[in-house]
Order: sequence, then structure tokens, then C-alpha cells
Amino acid sequence: MHGISVRWQSFLPIIPFLLPRRHIFALDFRGHGESGRADGSYAVDDYATDVSALIAQRIKETPIIFGHSLGGMVAMRVAAKVSVKALVIGDSPMFSETIRSRVSKTPSMKQLAGDSFSVNELAALLSKRFPGADPAFYRYWAQSRRKVDPEALKAFEQWFLQYDCTDDLTKITCPVMLLQSDWICDNDVARAKELSPDIIALKFENLSHELHNESRGYKVVAPILQFLESLE
Repeated sequence: MHGISVRWQSFLPIIPFLLPRRHIFALDFRGHGESGRADGSYAVDDYATDVSALIAQRIKETPIIFGHSLGGMVAMRVAAKVSVKALVIGDSPMFSETIRSRVSKTPSMKQLAGDSFSVNELAALLSKRFPGADPAFYRYWAQSRRKVDPEALKAFEQWFLQYDCTDDLTKITCPVMLLQSDWICDNDVARAKELSPDIIALKFENLSHELHNESRGYKVVAPILQFLESLE
């Protein structure tokens, strides 16, 4: 499950490594990609309701969920409510204290969405506001953002400061792998391990928040495959 303002294609760099052993369901959240708009209903519970319905209606076995950023936040909410075999959480914001300490340093996203910009225009704006990535990534991100309902980004910025996964983690009993890079700090990892009984964490200091979707994202592949093969 992808992050805010992108779409299922963010997992294209890693899907080929998973396909030989797994059946992949890669979705676009409501308001993203080719999914429908939802009249402003863009809270974690709304996304989790959609995912739970997908699991109930389409997935015949207990799923493993890989969620990046927003996708990981939703994954934890889903796993707190329905049976999940395991979670892979890709650098998802977890606790409100960390979020509030970081959010003032994070540029607003809500103005840069929808199809009012061309891909080139939006890629240029994104590269100025979020420097450090390569040109191909900005073009991909721009095209993804052109397919996002601007209301989804407005809603995200409204509820994001209040988000906290503490209650969800206390209800999760399946194995969890945390992929830590930019948004998950060491204190978050320690706290998560106190709340949920079966968590392992891997720290990738030289990767950005994008993890698997950046040029060095291959570094996460082997640990993910090893974690998946450890499951009974």
C-alpha cells in the first residue's frame, strides 16, 4: 500500500522480486491513481475500511501487508482489526510526538496536486520544494500527483498531526518488520517494540523516506524477502 500523493506503481521496483513466491494485490487508495474520489472522506479509517473490504471480498488467504508511509499507517489500522499474517512497514510516521517535531520542517503538499500543472511544470516545482532526488523520480511523482484528489492532501494535513499508532500496535499480534530511514526514529522503534510483541527493525541511514522507490532502494529487497521466508 502506497504513500500519500502517489499510487500503486511506487512498488514497481520491488514487485518483480516478490512475484515468484507471492500473489500481489497492489491498490490505489481512494482519491489516488485510478481509484474514485470520495467526497472528502480521506482519514486513516476510511482507507482502512477500503482495504478491509478488499481483503474480505478478494483475498482468499490471510494477507501479508507491505505499507509505505501512509500505507504503513493504514496497514497498522487494518491489522488491529482483521487477521493479518505479517506487516512490513516502510518508514511510516508512527507517534504524534515525532510527527509534531517533524511537521514544521516538512513543506506543505496540498497546493501541488491535481491536473492544473503539466508533468514538467509539476516536476520542476517538486524538485525545488523537495530537493535531493533524481529527475526521473520527480517526473514519476509529478504524474502521480496529477492523479491525486487535492482534497486528499488537504485532509491528510488536517489529521496528520493527531495521528498516533499506539492503540493499533497494542492490538497487533502478527510479526512486524519496520524499515527505518527518515521518518521512524530510534525512539519510535523502542516504543513500538514495547507495544507489540513481535517487531524487528532495520535501519537504512543512507536511504531517503522513499526507500524501495529510490535508486538505491534495492538495499531493502533482501531483508524483506528474508522476513517473508521466515513466516510459517
